[in-house]
Amino acid sequence: AMKNRLLGFILILFAASAIAVNVSTAQPVPEGMEKVHIDVKGMTCSKCQDKVQTALDAVPDVRSVVVKWEQGTAELLVNKGSNHKELEEAVERAGFTVPSIKCECKG
Repeated sequence: AMKNRLLGFILILFAASAIAVNVSTAQPVPEGMEKVHIDVKGMTCSKCQDKVQTALDAVPDVRSVVVKWEQGTAELLVNKGSNHKELEEAVERAGFTVPSIKCECKG
């Protein structure tokens, strides 16, 4: 019984350290930027994904874009205080709709 208990304890320790690593690798939002999460409706393939990516990349305030067509999402880093309407319009010009935009804005 003792051996099993020890094994269980080792597993718990391992799981805890794995969780701690994940938390620390989550990138903090760089100074002067904010994180924007856009829901994009209508993407059905990787070509759609590329279209949305290109459209958002072209917006001057956008620093980085990760679009996932399967999830129907776009995660962006943009300059602080930038116009989110511009992002929405870029996606719509590419031929898709935006049900919602959420921003992790600081101040």
